[in-house]
Amino acid sequence: MPAKSHGESDTKLYRIWRSMHTRCDNPNSKSYPRYGGRGITVCDEWKSYESFRDWCDKVGYREGLTIERIDNSEGYSPSNCTLATLSDQARNRRSTVWIQIDEHTKLSLVAACELFGMKYTNTREWMRVNGGMTTKNFFRYRKYLNNKKG
Repeated sequence: MPAKSHGESDTKLYRIWRSMHTRCDNPNSKSYPRYGGRGITVCDEWKSYESFRDWCDKVGYREGLTIERIDNSEGYSPSNCTLATLSDQARNRRSTVWIQIDEHTKLSLVAACELFGMKYTNTREWMRVNGGMTTKNFFRYRKYLNNKKG
């Protein structure tokens, strides 16, 4: 008797699951060096599509969301993943500059600029030229802008 199929191989969620495995498990994938080649793996629980699908349903998957690792140095697992829009996901990369706003809040440079009404491209360039991508330098630039206005 043939194995029973889940019948979802043409769905977006299945493609997300399959792509996650390809990036991590297939050395012939062009994405492998950034994932599997760095030791990023898929947990045993998510080797099964059905288990991954059940987790996604439980955390509120809907069209337009994709899988995102919270800590980009860790693998794909329920404890290290969330669902996010592509826009949100673009803010969580290894190259993302993080700004510590206060003791409880850390935002990407993009989000911090939005919060304080600063232009991202100008802020990034000023920080790059004047001491680097640090929280201290971000607030130095903010103070500079405020003094320039007043």
